Amino acid sequence: GRISMRKSIIAGLVLTITLLAGAGMLYSDTDKPDGLPEIGGNWTGKARVKAWDMTGEGDHYRGREPLEVKVGQEGFSVFFTIFTEDGGEPLSMKGVIGDGRFWAYGESESGPLLMVGKVRNKGRKIIASFLGGEGPSALEVKLQLKKDKEIEMRR
Repeated sequence: GRISMRKSIIAGLVLTITLLAGAGMLYSDTDKPDGLPEIGGNWTGKARVKAWDMTGEGDHYRGREPLEVKVGQEGFSVFFTIFTEDGGEPLSMKGVIGDGRFWAYGESESGPLLMVGKVRNKGRKIIASFLGGEGPSALEVKLQLKKDKEIEMRR
């Protein structure tokens, strides 16, 4: 029924994230991502957010939110810390970058999240999307970020 379908979807999402997370440790010296471009630093931009409750009784949300993102990078490993304007708990994600593309995973109040994206404009622009869900709640976010070299992060 409906509950077993939800459990299957959630189990599939968790398994995918677990496999991708583990894949970061499976690279040999010859086939690992090139870690390019270097994207470490402070970024600012906007997120288009869609959140919904699939029971038909819960709230739906759609909006745009400004945000700040701090990116750390060590070789091909990347670490994202995403700050929203409302001052809530920052979202942390980690993943891999190479050949101008990246993926990262993390946890939020809405459950596990998986982000994929690409870097453009010689390493000064990021376009990414992430999806998440848990139980009857789902979240879709699309990010557009620009590298900010002059302004210090507020946090």
